[in-house]
Amino acid sequence: MIFYLHGNAGNLANRAGRFRRFMDRGYGLIALAYPGSSGSTEAPSEDSLKRSAKLVWLEKHALLPLTFLPPSSSKTIVYGESLGAAVAIGLNASAASDQMKGVGPADATILEAPFTSIKALAQHHYPALTPLQVYTDGQWDSLRWAAQLRHPLLVIHGTNDSLIPIEMGRQIFSAAPSGQKEFVEAPDAGHTGLWRTDTWPKLTRFIDQFAFR
Repeated sequence: MIFYLHGNAGNLANRAGRFRRFMDRGYGLIALAYPGSSGSTEAPSEDSLKRSAKLVWLEKHALLPLTFLPPSSSKTIVYGESLGAAVAIGLNASAASDQMKGVGPADATILEAPFTSIKALAQHHYPALTPLQVYTDGQWDSLRWAAQLRHPLLVIHGTNDSLIPIEMGRQIFSAAPSGQKEFVEAPDAGHTGLWRTDTWPKLTRFIDQFAFR
């Protein structure tokens, strides 16, 4: 099963094509609607996104169709896209340290174009405003929490990503202590459009390896 956490731009409807490709391959799918998006009315913030992701994570087996394998037998891969990568990293850290209701971390994680922190991203794009960053609401310190990524990990990043530089993806990858991890560069790709003929087989191979073993 894929537990999908989308990026900041757009909503669930904009990912319908992605979701269809997952389901066409036989993967189960749960995709979270963030607060303030896709009909959810709560105000979006770092805390509300993390809290919502954890609530759905704790109930994920109850959301599976009856035709799926028993919950105790199902494997779950968390897929975090851009902002969703930060949510995924935070969810993993939370699940690893607080195994409520017997639900622990994911079996594997995929991060698409992750960033290290909002502060670092702001410094990259607006260096002149660095003194004001102390007032930034929500830090998303993913680099810190990446140290909790001990299970299988796949990071995908475009070499020409002008929004989140690929070096940030490499830093997240390096910080993760996982003994089974892979970094996939998408040559000449920007922040979007990473699902291509050269990356899609690597993505599905990773999912097949850890979702169906």
